[in-house]
Amino acid sequence: MEYKAQLRYATTGELVLTGTSDGKGPPSYEFEPGVPEVAVEVFTHTMREAYDLGIYSKGSIGEVRDMLNAMNAVIQEHSYYVMRVPKSTSDKAENEAEAFIKSLPDGAVF
Repeated sequence: MEYKAQLRYATTGELVLTGTSDGKGPPSYEFEPGVPEVAVEVFTHTMREAYDLGIYSKGSIGEVRDMLNAMNAVIQEHSYYVMRVPKSTSDKAENEAEAFIKSLPDGAVF
């Protein structure tokens, strides 16, 4: 199954890019036509860096939540965007987080 999320302009709601992940490897990103090349380069760099670093600064393991984290990095740098996440994608990311927590040994701090 593929899970998707979108970045949109906060003011107009216009779509900028769509991220897609199957939860088993790196996501793909599709920019809308007309997005300036400089924005594509900056966003791609920001997302790749955040994805490679991973949620816990130990590298991505290819989960859907890693894609959402990478896309959120763009919002942190450029506050005029918002992310829209369908329920199925949100649920998948939440399940991944719960599985991670359950995998920790007793007394672990994260």
